[in-house]
Amino acid sequence: MKLFDRAREAIKVADDALDHTAGRVKEPFSDGAHLPPPREQDNPFARAIGEMDRRWGYATKLAAVHRRNSFVAAGVAVVLAAGWLQQAARQSVEFIEVRTDGAGEIVGIGMPTRFEPSTATWSQWARMVVPAAFELYDNRTISGFERNKANRVFLGTVLTGDALQSVVEWLKSVKDDRTTERLVQMVDIRPTSDPNILEVTWDQRDFVDGKPVKTTRRSAALVFQYVEKKSFLGNALNALGFYVVEIRFRDLP
Repeated sequence: MKLFDRAREAIKVADDALDHTAGRVKEPFSDGAHLPPPREQDNPFARAIGEMDRRWGYATKLAAVHRRNSFVAAGVAVVLAAGWLQQAARQSVEFIEVRTDGAGEIVGIGMPTRFEPSTATWSQWARMVVPAAFELYDNRTISGFERNKANRVFLGTVLTGDALQSVVEWLKSVKDDRTTERLVQMVDIRPTSDPNILEVTWDQRDFVDGKPVKTTRRSAALVFQYVEKKSFLGNALNALGFYVVEIRFRDLP
């Protein structure tokens, strides 16, 4: 009988130790069972100080347990996130060509040949890149601030190399002028002997507090590059794979 009693007592002690180690402690000071009783010779002030010290020490132990558990949970989250990114990077994207007739009926399915952007594709892309790079909206309004922010994010995903450096340097050069708005009106887009280079001409109108102050005609040679994307992370940054690698612009008389 004594053997079973000792076993039960040992199990209870071990269970209590595990509860405290894992942070599964009882609500602090719910029944006072974990606090030693005050001494008989203590006066009310000493008893109050002693109880406060005991409660503070117990709360400090609880904080240490929860802090340790938080660090463990954060470490597990970091490991899981790293695993997810590693698996995501291994994913690939494969394109399938679906051929249809004039009525929209499917006539065949197969693997497509390598995609090569046409001049029309790059022309449409130029109509998006040039305004995003050279337009400015009034930052004093919410809509203007958000449109400027959206343009900067878009440029960050499509400009690379010399093109990004050229636009950044131009933006720095006009940062301190009085212009509050700058609008771009496309004038002409012409192909060149290289299908990946377009000559783009536009009018740039500067405004100060809603009043037009200057109109400048600019021309630029835009050099495009298509990068086939097959990874999950690559598609997340630039799904189409269309980039502008160089912008050579100048003012026209």
